[in-house]
Amino acid sequence: MKRINIVLGVFIITFNVTFAVILSILPAAGAAPKPKTIADFEASAFFKKQILVSKDAWDLRTGGRNNYYAFKDFDDSSSAFGVELTTKGQDVVAISIHWNGKSIDQPAKITPKRMEHLTDLALFWGIGKQANQIIDYAKSQQSKRYRGGSSQAPRKTLGQITIHCGTTGETLWLGWK
Repeated sequence: MKRINIVLGVFIITFNVTFAVILSILPAAGAAPKPKTIADFEASAFFKKQILVSKDAWDLRTGGRNNYYAFKDFDDSSSAFGVELTTKGQDVVAISIHWNGKSIDQPAKITPKRMEHLTDLALFWGIGKQANQIIDYAKSQQSKRYRGGSSQAPRKTLGQITIHCGTTGETLWLGWK
């Protein structure tokens, strides 16, 4: 009788541990990343690696707020690159980044440093595993020109985000939500 109780006890413990592990994995697999805030961005690895040149914020007609950051561009010392975060309440709901090229004939291109930017922004957003897909998409779109800017670029679903990328004038931009 004692032996059966021990075996039964082990079975129950094993079952409970297995069940607990399954419960902790399932929500993470299907859940969207935790909403981020401006404070999260300013505490992120991306932000800490950059040299902030300026920042600004303004209300949007849609009810959100645009938060703009200009950072020193290490690929072009005479330029800056920009990151824009759109917020609804406290939550960041969209992010975009843009780099300036030399001229309309020489727009910005993806470089190793810019791939690092995209990777760090993906990590901030909670989709670090998609960083290579984001970079590949940016490389495939960097030569596509949209005279009307990002609003004219087609959107593509990439995992949990909707992404768009292209060039307007000398500027290469990429954004997702």
